[in-house]
Amino acid sequence: MLEDVRDKVKTVLQTYLPAQLDVIDTARGGGIVLDDIASFHTTEFALDDFLQLPALLILAVRTNLEHLLRSSANYRDTTHTLNVIIIVSEVQNETLETRLLRYAQAVEQVLVTHNTLDDVSDLIIDTNVLRYGIGEVKRFSTSQTFVQGMGIVVEVKERYTIT
Repeated sequence: MLEDVRDKVKTVLQTYLPAQLDVIDTARGGGIVLDDIASFHTTEFALDDFLQLPALLILAVRTNLEHLLRSSANYRDTTHTLNVIIIVSEVQNETLETRLLRYAQAVEQVLVTHNTLDDVSDLIIDTNVLRYGIGEVKRFSTSQTFVQGMGIVVEVKERYTIT
């Protein structure tokens, strides 16, 4: 269940994020070019294990069930919580946060625009509860490249009809 939702969010981002990055590149410019996401991950990893950045990590956090024990309810609502973590690198620390925020803007725009995750519309991203947290700047010890990440908490609502 939760893993299926995570995989659907990943597919939406893989499909629509490159075009949204191009839109932001064109609109914002300023010498910061947003490369397509080099790697998508659905399990935690050690940053030193790979150097394909920018990267997206989509983690399934939890599912909350409602109306499970109510005998009068003919449906069950669930809320799936995911963390979408964006990791970017930059050789200039001064532009790192700007780059990261532009990627976050692109991810948010894709999630808002494509918030229905399946054909029957029973999986909908609740775009009112997107929450952000920005990480501290790290420097790879082998180079002068700075790395920073930002997490976006995403909630996906799902309703099942009980027959």
